Amino acid sequence: IAKSESVVLCLLDIFDLQGSIVRNLRQIAGENPILIGINKVDLLPRDVSKTRVQQWVHQELKRLCGFVGPRSRTDERYGVESGNAVLKQSNIFLVSCKNDAGIQELMTAALQLAEDNGRKIHVMGAANVGKSSFINRLLDSKGSGKSKKAPAVTVSNLPGTTLDFLKIKLPNSPVTIVDTPGLINRGHLTTKLTVDELPQVIPSKPINAVTFRLEPGKCVLIGGLAQVQLMEGRAFFLTFFVSNDIKLHVTDQNRADEYLKKHIGNLIFPPATLERLEAIGPFVESIVEVEGTSWKEAAADVVLPGLGWVTVTGPGLARLKITSIEGADITVRAPLLPFEARHTTATYTGGRIEKKSRKIGVKSYGWRA
Repeated sequence: IAKSESVVLCLLDIFDLQGSIVRNLRQIAGENPILIGINKVDLLPRDVSKTRVQQWVHQELKRLCGFVGPRSRTDERYGVESGNAVLKQSNIFLVSCKNDAGIQELMTAALQLAEDNGRKIHVMGAANVGKSSFINRLLDSKGSGKSKKAPAVTVSNLPGTTLDFLKIKLPNSPVTIVDTPGLINRGHLTTKLTVDELPQVIPSKPINAVTFRLEPGKCVLIGGLAQVQLMEGRAFFLTFFVSNDIKLHVTDQNRADEYLKKHIGNLIFPPATLERLEAIGPFVESIVEVEGTSWKEAAADVVLPGLGWVTVTGPGLARLKITSIEGADITVRAPLLPFEARHTTATYTGGRIEKKSRKIGVKSYGWRA
């Protein structure tokens, strides 16, 4: 790609940003212009600030990929010489391939740039980021009149569906789209899941975040795929952003393994069986420390790649033990949605999660701020 003249359009997944970021994107693109499409924004709260999300993504891309903002380009501490290190915030687009939000703006920007850059657009992204869905949206929007409709790209949750560079001439346009193979992140929890299990983990509807006030010694089972335990100190609010199909369960840490084996596939899933749980393993533990300052604003997100993230809110030091599939790259980042704890606090009754409602005295299930 770096040796050809084109526009590089990289799609990322807002639900799994760390798992979908291409850290060597600058090297892959070379001197070609880069556009970033942040897909699946329909999973976020409807009232979220799009500008704040865009700014947050921009900061994460600078931190993880080595980009700088236009004003930082001459800053000596970066030592930047090549022009492709600069990424404007305006080159980041929030889109949804499900409801077409932002697609037209991103498409217009890409086509305009392509006129002066080889009339070619390389579309790249990690597996399950929505790359094929985006290209199909693009083909549908450009096809009209008597023009022959371009062939659709296969959409699948199975990584590796696109095996080679696929060139597609856009109808009624001189621009060619190049669909690149989906990149597979080996640090993903989803790499050990089956085709039947993936739809339970990859959300297709807006996420109903749930916040628990977790005491030391308690843990939250995220299906059978991960556990989060507060080890010591004071209680903290932990907000879970995972697929609505994953069952969350709060229990004592010393009973977690026993409960998991007893109720896997029933109260706890995915996976659906004890045999699948053993096949997915082994599971390993890692310690994460988060320093908070306030009950009003979260301190950090603990990211479980491919599964979601847990936002930590509360003053003081929170020491968390994360139990997850071996090889999963557990990381800590600045919070994407730092004010959710006050709206999504829940209690666990042993049979279901009860979330507080905006109306005093009325409980609701699945309400999302």
